[in-house]
Amino acid sequence: STYTGSDSTLSAIWDSFVDTEYSQFNHGSGLQKYEYAIGTTIGGTDVVDWTDNSTNTSVTKMGLTLSIGIYYTSVRAIDNAGNVSDVITSNGVTVDIEVPITGSVVDGIDTDIDWTNVTSSLSFNWDDFNDSLSGISYYEFSLGTSSGGEEVVYWTEVSRLDSLVTLLTTLTNRTTYYASVRAIDNVGNVSATATSDGLAIDTDVPTMNYIREGSTGELDIQNVDSVIAVRWQGSDYTPGSGIDFYEVSLGTTAGDSNTVAWFVNQDTLATLDSLDLTDGETYYISIRTTDIAGNRSMISSSDGILIDVSDPLLGTVNDGAFDYTSSTTNISA
Repeated sequence: STYTGSDSTLSAIWDSFVDTEYSQFNHGSGLQKYEYAIGTTIGGTDVVDWTDNSTNTSVTKMGLTLSIGIYYTSVRAIDNAGNVSDVITSNGVTVDIEVPITGSVVDGIDTDIDWTNVTSSLSFNWDDFNDSLSGISYYEFSLGTSSGGEEVVYWTEVSRLDSLVTLLTTLTNRTTYYASVRAIDNVGNVSATATSDGLAIDTDVPTMNYIREGSTGELDIQNVDSVIAVRWQGSDYTPGSGIDFYEVSLGTTAGDSNTVAWFVNQDTLATLDSLDLTDGETYYISIRTTDIAGNRSMISSSDGILIDVSDPLLGTVNDGAFDYTSSTTNISA
């Protein structure tokens, strides 16, 4: 099908008609003129009635008022004797003055992400753009530090087959980037712009503020060898991506995990149970935290908790220096 994006102009071109008798026998009246008409049906004249076009084999009709639909141009020839040829009609041209349907843009390769700690590249993808008439010809994208902006990458053309862009560029920490996409159809209609909700760069590493053994207070020694309770506090730069999760381990040296391997904990307290701790050994809780952007803190460890489950050794008690006393109010030992 043929499409046009104009709602006021139509053009047509045709091969020359031949007055057969004049051409073969060098007699006959010869071609006098062409007439054209435009309609919304084959051979129709409801838009432009039959109009003299002299001997020109093309026409551009301006000043029309067209709407979305198919328009047909018909042509006939008239010789000098007034004979009128059969009418020929074009295949029709579809007026497409409708912009493509706008889709959506998300940050990331697949599902939408809001934070990243990558500062050398950025990806975004789009979907659900559509054009039911002339069809999408290509897309354009831009990248900015404001919604719909072009501060980083000005509008750039990509194929209609593309739906993912990965840009190799330098990104700045604590900055949000917005990807925008628009579709252009085969007659030049431009869709409204779709813009992502923004991808923020966060390279700030979270920190651990404290780690305390015990469910309350701070224990340095306990007489239980099967359970250790711990609580802690971490923090991330504000406004940053925020803490995503913690990892906890238990070992006989700071930072070690030789007693309880690293495990993920979403809360800021944990109870490590079903343990078999060694009497007289000091154990250390180690914690690290990762934020939503993927930045991981250094390992922090508690000051240690000593396990003491042994009863005190028995000593002896002596009643002073004598076995007898005359005092009824005092006694020495």
